[in-house]
Formats: sequence, structure tokens, C-alpha cells
Amino acid sequence: MLSYRTPEEFGERFDSAPEIVNGRVRCAAEDYLDAAGAQYVARTPVTAYLRLSESIDLHRLDPAVVQVPVVVVAVEGDRLVPLSDSVGLVEGLAGRGQLRVLRSPYGHDAFLKETDRIDLILAAVLRGTGASQ
Repeated sequence: MLSYRTPEEFGERFDSAPEIVNGRVRCAAEDYLDAAGAQYVARTPVTAYLRLSESIDLHRLDPAVVQVPVVVVAVEGDRLVPLSDSVGLVEGLAGRGQLRVLRSPYGHDAFLKETDRIDLILAAVLRGTGASQ
């Protein structure tokens, strides 16, 4: 959970010293992490989580075999999908790839939090006018 956002964003949101609560040290982000975990568990069956994890681990695609134009949207500071991975993907698409890089304090979660910016890119691509913002 901590790697879904940038260290800067977490530093701003949870900028307080750890506290001792009931004889245990708790950091400022723990309430957020507990709530996010409880929300995920409440809506995600264990089998669905296992299948998602397996599909991520087993998925393999050689970009060189992709024969259609691809727009890759990356977020600078995304710790789960580093920008270098997106650059490598676009390079592997042998001229069929275009890279759009967003800057966002939300890291990987920018795809959920920056919907207006993502919408602009998708709309431009679907209209065939490129991926301008």
C-alpha cells in the first residue's frame, strides 16, 4: 500500500512522529493502512485475489509481436511500474508505441486520482488526434 503513492505525498499526509498506543508504537499512516486493508478485504473474495495475483505473475507478452499502435501512459514517481519499465515497453514496440508521462503526487494511484488527465489522453487517442493533454 505504501508504494502506491509517492514518498512525498505520504510524507505530507502523515508528517507526525510515531506514538505509543496501548503499549505499541503506531506510525501516522497505520490508520490509513488499516482502513484500506479492511475495505479491500470486505469487497474482494480470497479466490479473486489469488487469481489476480496469479494472472499478474504469469502474464507474459513480447512487445515485438504487437502489431497495433499503442499509447503507454506512465506516471513519473510510480514505484510499482517505474518509468523505466514503460520506456522499455515503448522501445520494444518497435515504432508502434507512444509514451505519455504524467507528473502526479499520487504515484501509481494517479490512474485513479487524475481521471481528468487520463480522460484527455484516452479521448485524444480514440479520436485519432494523438495523445496530447
